[in-house]
Amino acid sequence: MSRRNTPIESFGKLSIKREEDMPAETRAMSRARAQIAARLPSTVVRESIEVDDPIAEEESSSSGEEGQEDDDDDNNRIIAGASTDLVYDVSDLDEASAVHANAGLIGDGLSLTYCRYEEASRAYKFRMTEQIGVRIGDPRQIEGGAPRCSCAANLRGAACKHIWWIADQVLRCQFERTPTNAFRLSRNGASVSAGQDTRSAFELVHSKGLGAIAARNGWQVQDSGRDQRNSELTDMLSVFDPDNALPHECDEMEDLDDRSERSVLYKRFGDLITELCLDDPTAFARIRQILTDDMCTTIHLEKVRARIFRTFNQLDAFISQGPSDSAKSVPDTADTLYDIVETIDDLLKSRPAQPSRTLRNGLASILLHLLEEVNERNVDAYERLQWSRRPSSNETAVDRNLWLRLIGRPSPDKAPFGVTVLQDLPRDVFQDRREQLDRIERRLAELGAPDRYIAAVARLSAPMRRTR
Repeated sequence: MSRRNTPIESFGKLSIKREEDMPAETRAMSRARAQIAARLPSTVVRESIEVDDPIAEEESSSSGEEGQEDDDDDNNRIIAGASTDLVYDVSDLDEASAVHANAGLIGDGLSLTYCRYEEASRAYKFRMTEQIGVRIGDPRQIEGGAPRCSCAANLRGAACKHIWWIADQVLRCQFERTPTNAFRLSRNGASVSAGQDTRSAFELVHSKGLGAIAARNGWQVQDSGRDQRNSELTDMLSVFDPDNALPHECDEMEDLDDRSERSVLYKRFGDLITELCLDDPTAFARIRQILTDDMCTTIHLEKVRARIFRTFNQLDAFISQGPSDSAKSVPDTADTLYDIVETIDDLLKSRPAQPSRTLRNGLASILLHLLEEVNERNVDAYERLQWSRRPSSNETAVDRNLWLRLIGRPSPDKAPFGVTVLQDLPRDVFQDRREQLDRIERRLAELGAPDRYIAAVARLSAPMRRTR
């Protein structure tokens, strides 16, 4: 029986074909790329293919109106990487996502300072020269599985230009020769497809190796030993952050223009302490003795609780007073709560394999109370407003009801809200929370939650039910 090629092998066997043997879509790509190259000086890198390319329109007109329309449609769906020569089919992306793809694949001003792999969180981190951080984590350990960027452009789940740029640079390292096939990057940047084969962004980096990718692209790989100490110092010093930032946010928010004056002073002092401790293991050990993991964890959990409380208050402020800097709509509230759950996941994954009792119990308490609060938000938040609001033409019930948006009818690409992280906790943390779990499960059934969500919650307490 013949052996079937794995996705990795299939990606490596993409071939260079003669134009007459190519499908219509690929021929359109080749013509579009050739047309751009022909009108640029040889010293200029290729930019993205424009939708209204005048040269493409002029040449295609000779083959008839029907052929012209077909070629235009094909060209509209294709964007070429400026530095990699790889081409991407973006026909499945919405307009905003296509704009991000275009900016990332052109890559004007985008470059990397360093990259590293963090064993504890099983994540690759890429630090851009513009002080932006991109994180590509193992989808088996991260809720949602999508790369994350510290810029604000991908808060709603769409890959930003930085994620597109890094994906393009990583993908070209998979091949010795540039393939003619068009690739598709998922909207959130979690996976890349070629034909019927799909691979996660994490797998592309992991299978090739960060060292090989860095060598091909001329990137610097940060030393793992110093990186571990630096990560712990960020965790410890973040307890003093005057803006209540959490560890991974302190690591990503390098732009001092985005920080308060007190936060700038904290950042400079923290950088000095970090520099001294990285060069002096004794000083590092003494600080670790003072700022114990349990103490830091307790403070981080307090910050998360405060953030959840503030988020619900901001939604209530929007309902009672209308839009303002201190108010959040239903969609914005849902996005913020998803971010908070991801932050909780980061806190768990960045710790050792056996998290402390403080962390286990704290995260379980926070997440279960969060689910209870969301269950009480199964209402049309805008039904009885005391101020004038004009809804958008495409607004649906999900845009007006927080429970529907998070639990009742979530986006198909979203993991069950909060439950995935709860499932990663040891079952002993639920021993004293059986009544709370039963209460949540009953309430979900009353509200008509999806069966898969109710079943996920039920599995948390299943071992305890068998021992009653």
